[in-house]
Amino acid sequence: MSRFFTLIFVLFMNWLPAHEGNPVFVPNQGQWLQDFKFKTPMLNGDIYFHSDRILFHLRDPKFMRTIHAHHKDYDESEVLRPDISGNLIINEHAYSLSWIGGNTRPKVEADRALSYVHNYFLGKDPSKWRSKVPVYRRTVYRQIYPGIDMRWYGERSHLKYDFQLKAGVSPDLIRLKFEGVDSIQVLENLLHIYTSLGKIVEQKPFAYQVIGGVYYEVPCNFVITNGVLTFQVEKYDSNHPLTIDPTIVFSSFTGSASDNWGFTATYDNDGNLYAGGMVFGGNYPTNTGAYQSVYGGGNTDVSIFKFNADGSALLYSTFLGGNNSEQPHSMIVNNNNELVVFGTTSSLNFPTTSGAFQTTFGGGSNFILPGYTFANGSDIFVTKFNAAGSALVGSTFYGGSGNDGINLEILRNYGDYARGEVILDSLDNIYVASMTFSTNAPTNNPAFGSNAGGSDALILKFNPNLTSLTWGTYYGGFDHDAAYSVRIKNNQVFVAGGARSPNLPVDSAGFQPTYQGNIDGFIARFNASSGAFEHGTYYGTGQYDQVFFIDTDRFGDLYAFGQTKGVIPMDANLYGQPAGKHFISKFTPDLQTRLWNTNIGNSNGDLVSPSAFEVDDCNAILFSAWGGVSNNPSPFFNNMVPEPNGTTNGLPVTPNAFQPTTDGSDFYFAALSSNASGLEFGTFYGGTANEHVDGGTSRFSPQGIIYQAVCAACGGGTGNTFPTTPGVFGPSRPPTTNCNKAGIKIDFDRSVEANANLDIAAEVDSLCNGFLVSFGNASNNANAYFWDFGNGVTSTDSAPTVLLVGPAVYTVMLVAMDTNCNLFDTVFLQVPVESFVNPVASITFDYNDCDPSLEVLFELDSTIADYVIWHFGDGTTLRDDSLGSVVHAYPVEGVFQGFMVAYDSICGQTDTSFFTINFIDIDFEFPEVDIFTEECKHGKAQGVVAFDALEPNRYILEWFFSDGVRSGFRVEMNFSEGGLQTITLRITDTVCNIEYEKDFEIEIESPIEDFRIPNTFTPNGDGRNDVLTITGDPCIEGARFFIYNRWGQLMFETDQPFQEFWNGNTENHPSAAGVYFYLYKNGDHEERGTVHLFR
Repeated sequence: MSRFFTLIFVLFMNWLPAHEGNPVFVPNQGQWLQDFKFKTPMLNGDIYFHSDRILFHLRDPKFMRTIHAHHKDYDESEVLRPDISGNLIINEHAYSLSWIGGNTRPKVEADRALSYVHNYFLGKDPSKWRSKVPVYRRTVYRQIYPGIDMRWYGERSHLKYDFQLKAGVSPDLIRLKFEGVDSIQVLENLLHIYTSLGKIVEQKPFAYQVIGGVYYEVPCNFVITNGVLTFQVEKYDSNHPLTIDPTIVFSSFTGSASDNWGFTATYDNDGNLYAGGMVFGGNYPTNTGAYQSVYGGGNTDVSIFKFNADGSALLYSTFLGGNNSEQPHSMIVNNNNELVVFGTTSSLNFPTTSGAFQTTFGGGSNFILPGYTFANGSDIFVTKFNAAGSALVGSTFYGGSGNDGINLEILRNYGDYARGEVILDSLDNIYVASMTFSTNAPTNNPAFGSNAGGSDALILKFNPNLTSLTWGTYYGGFDHDAAYSVRIKNNQVFVAGGARSPNLPVDSAGFQPTYQGNIDGFIARFNASSGAFEHGTYYGTGQYDQVFFIDTDRFGDLYAFGQTKGVIPMDANLYGQPAGKHFISKFTPDLQTRLWNTNIGNSNGDLVSPSAFEVDDCNAILFSAWGGVSNNPSPFFNNMVPEPNGTTNGLPVTPNAFQPTTDGSDFYFAALSSNASGLEFGTFYGGTANEHVDGGTSRFSPQGIIYQAVCAACGGGTGNTFPTTPGVFGPSRPPTTNCNKAGIKIDFDRSVEANANLDIAAEVDSLCNGFLVSFGNASNNANAYFWDFGNGVTSTDSAPTVLLVGPAVYTVMLVAMDTNCNLFDTVFLQVPVESFVNPVASITFDYNDCDPSLEVLFELDSTIADYVIWHFGDGTTLRDDSLGSVVHAYPVEGVFQGFMVAYDSICGQTDTSFFTINFIDIDFEFPEVDIFTEECKHGKAQGVVAFDALEPNRYILEWFFSDGVRSGFRVEMNFSEGGLQTITLRITDTVCNIEYEKDFEIEIESPIEDFRIPNTFTPNGDGRNDVLTITGDPCIEGARFFIYNRWGQLMFETDQPFQEFWNGNTENHPSAAGVYFYLYKNGDHEERGTVHLFR
């Protein structure tokens, strides 16, 4: 069997409330009670952006190190210790920043939205739930002073703000006031803000202008006067905007995300990864200054992050909880891509939906877990989201008056308190395996109706919308017992866990019907429909044993994965480590027979904590676990890990391991062959910190892909690294000391590879019908095949032969299948088949349609033909057996419709190709040409050829004469001189590219100027120059002439200026000698001037 192991992606999630390590800004759309506009989560506090101020809430950094103390060995000085009363006292400090004399109600807005959204289901009131809340990179206060904006954003993991001043606005307007700080001081141009928890430093402000695309730095300094901070800005160009840009350095408060622990992971139908964890938050400060609080551990919520299939994008972040502690244990996605989450809550106001099975908190007693407290005890919660994560489909409490859902008594590993599992059946009914201390937990149709003592295992079945409990039952004895894993197969519900009770209700015919001692594992089977108990067995030795995971194979057999400190013998011929303390055992469905057992681990007998388990469709056995420092006793919360467990050192790895070495505190992933016959894959995964999970379960998909939650890179420091893959959304952790939720997706899948090829064998007796094609099959890991040849024929042969008829291109599909593993692969093959038995008549021809020889060259391009017969269209034919080129001369001009027939003599097939030949008559007779002049058109001649004398689309007419060229069948030619003129007519045959010319002569009258007038005349009666004689073209119609004296008086006018002339008299009286003005008008044309009259 071949199996491919692919590391799909690994990413960090803890800093998701930030972007690229920088602070982000989440708008308050009503999910938080206070009136601030935006909130920025920080590792050791929060920042609240109000309209009139910015409130900084700081928490002692020792607090985060204290709640992480079980992950790393800290010095006493680095953590908080309880006081004499056992209370953990936290030092906190709050201070505000406001602007004096400015706008206290500016518009506060955000921009640069990130690609994902937040969903908030906080508290019991649905009107306060908010979904699709955007997350921004920057928030802006508009007009805090006239012409001044204040912007807040992140840069290189630091919080920054700046002031944007419009042109002409003075920076002297900015006056900042700090309230609640111990003091402020400027030292070496740095602003020091002193608080009870340390100092915050604002670096020297950098002021600049951008003028013409060039940055110009402007000297700028902090100034404090009577506790008010201002900016001293040196000379700058006030005609352009100015930016003042300080940077806040929080030092030990750095870290742009709330603390976030990894618990559980799952997947959906599209391969997206869901990671569930627990996020720590702070309470809103009611006053400024230093104060102390007693840590109750009650401000944690469930956080859920959804990533796309390759981990490159965050799709949403969801926060779920009330006013106390919550933690998720297990998640699963149903057939509609709706996420179901099971966990525990201590919040009386945990969000539930209308009509849910239980809408009120059942009760319980206070208990402390590492880093947080369940102040009200605990109830189980089960919540179902819609596919977008933006609404609750159903959400319910489940619990009685005792603590429910928390394992406090039979712990061995860190995180065992948060075990348990939720799964679904094919109808999306919801099953939960957990435990309860309650004696009055609600049941329905229980197989065992009461708590037998201590804590009992609990098995529940809800309807898909969580409005009713189909059945629920206790399962336990008079000591402490808990259920961790649940599976459904063939209407049977299998449950497994650990038991300290010697009187569990088991089957007398079970594989191990009696309690062996200490803590034993157990497996029980119930009817999925009724909840009735069917079979049960203990499983263990006289020492510590627990079953943490179970799964079934496709035959219904059951597999158990757990821990032991005793010796469970290995069966022969199985892969394993005899000294290993992690058993994998296979049972019959009735739990009466163990089919085999193998042990996994190192030779030292160390224990690692199981985290996920799967028997895939090929019966391969896949599991993940982790171990190391975090899974051993710690001076902090050592009751959570009561005994030493060891490390991951010495676990077996394979040559294809992603990480063949370990520092002892890593994750371990492995795959065993069917029936544990061999180790197919073994690898470590982790960095230099102590990787672990804080509880909960991760999952393999049925296809063998693990979706693993990790709590990684705890403790801070540059050396605490965790390897991620390229291109993921969260490639690195922020520079903080907190823990960082990470996600791993690895494909353990066995693959089938389909590979088809072909061999075409053409046989003579099949040439006329098609081609016999033999297909080859080089598929891998397949035992069954399905061929579809694209012609309605199919086959299940390994290497079939099929007749394909052309011409066609066949898309052949091969599906290679592994029926044992329910795996398949598909490949497509394009098979072009040409019909060689059918001739193809294809010709080309070349000729000049004006060629007087009337010859055409025919070229043959036929295939398969034995001979061809030409029908030239002029009554002649030709048979050609050579299949070569043919020249044919036509007898006359004209259009000829011909064809060629190609013959296949073997199959009696023919094919015909048609053609058209058109020879043009090139005989030309020069048309009748008329060239003439007209009266009153001096210097002009007309040339005319009858339009129907020639084909206008074939012939071009050009008239060449002394003053130019004209084109067309009717033209007018203008001559600059009179006399005998020669006109040449050129006629071009555009079809045959032939030119014809002919010359014509004509007498042209000299052109006449339109208007000419002398500048003087002498009307003295001597018979010379007695009238003002105007010359011009007498054919002009509509011309007029006027004479005016210098006072504008009309002296003479005529509409025949070239026949009637002024004699110097006006109204029969001689006009005085002098200068007169004339106006000549011819249509729109005018001439103006003066003339002298002498006497």
